[in-house]
Amino acid sequence: MEGYKINGLDAFSTYGIVFPKGLDKQLLKLPAKKQSIEFSYPDHDGTERANVDRSFYESATLTIGIVILANSEADFYQKYGAFTAFILNTGYFNFDVTRMKRRFKLLYKEMSDFDKLTSFDSNQIGCTATLTLINDFPTSFYPIPS
Repeated sequence: MEGYKINGLDAFSTYGIVFPKGLDKQLLKLPAKKQSIEFSYPDHDGTERANVDRSFYESATLTIGIVILANSEADFYQKYGAFTAFILNTGYFNFDVTRMKRRFKLLYKEMSDFDKLTSFDSNQIGCTATLTLINDFPTSFYPIPS
């Protein structure tokens, strides 16, 4: 459950957030290339394209399932409240994947698929949800500062 930090705070111990397998796939997926300007002249073969030597890319949209776990209902509401306050009052935030030694600068867009508070095994309670995050820097891979 360790290995993920949000603005320098451990995601699990601070917010109770557990990320599923496959998160790396979302973070490392190549972005879509922005359209180049195209001219197709009726009296020429092929297509003339501008800006092909210098590529630009669309923002990447990440859809990440999360689980928020807590030891009690009070613990859940404390962690969920802290996460809600953070996510609703911040712009870009640092998302560090310590195993990859990489930092991503992300922006919150929305939460969907929120499921009710549920009892899990080993006396833990929590919920599941899906976060949609935006990576406006899809070609930048920042190292985590030491």
